[in-house]
Amino acid sequence: MAVSVNANEQLNGTLELSVDKATGETVFVLNGVEETNLTTDAEFGNGDVKYFTDEDTVSYSALGVQGDWLTLDGNRIFGAKAQSDDAIAVLTIENVADTGALVLERLSDTAVPEFGNAEMSGDYFGYWQTGDAGGHLPSQLVLNPIIGDAKLTVDFANSMVSGAITNRSLRNLKTNAPGSQLTDVILEDTSIDGFGGFSGTATGGRHTSSGFDDATVTGSFVGLLTRSQATGAIGAVEIITNDPEGQEVDGVALPRDRVETGIFSVSE
Repeated sequence: MAVSVNANEQLNGTLELSVDKATGETVFVLNGVEETNLTTDAEFGNGDVKYFTDEDTVSYSALGVQGDWLTLDGNRIFGAKAQSDDAIAVLTIENVADTGALVLERLSDTAVPEFGNAEMSGDYFGYWQTGDAGGHLPSQLVLNPIIGDAKLTVDFANSMVSGAITNRSLRNLKTNAPGSQLTDVILEDTSIDGFGGFSGTATGGRHTSSGFDDATVTGSFVGLLTRSQATGAIGAVEIITNDPEGQEVDGVALPRDRVETGIFSVSE
């Protein structure tokens, strides 16, 4: 079973994957174009969820600390991938653009048990982007990677799943140095469909900075049970932080919105 999911309206691109199970090589076709310059950085990412980017750059304008406009360069594509013999999860984000894609796909059959429980744990990796940035930063600019620990609790008898993303923190986009902490994300109880897929509401995930005290935070998640006896899972989380007057520039209150999108890989 293959599952392709657009996690939010921001991820409105298309991503097609071709996986060679013998070599593990994956061909990426993003928005109809094969991407050949993608590279994985072993020092970034988080455990089983790997970081990748491309060698191409994109230019954008940002308001500097002195009030002058600066022209800066950043990577064109940021991505995350969790791949095993049984499944693959891939997130791609096109920097400073409203396109990206998410694919959750099984590479082997999964039989979902009708009884019993499972506790799964693993890794989470994603990205923090600007939403409405009030004009001082471009929208959809990738700001920081985010790492965390993922866990799921599966109740096969009642076809329910819940979980959490804990120990969450921002990382520096250039150096990978640890940054600010984020609160836990709770994956609320939701049902598992007949194919082992699930989706639901995510709560929490607030930035601990006082600048986001009054922000509204909403979230969602999707996932797919994997491995022959459903002893693993892959999935994705989206957290939207909306603060319409969260940042003051020259005495004017401007929006300070953020969008977080990431993927997780867990197993018993």
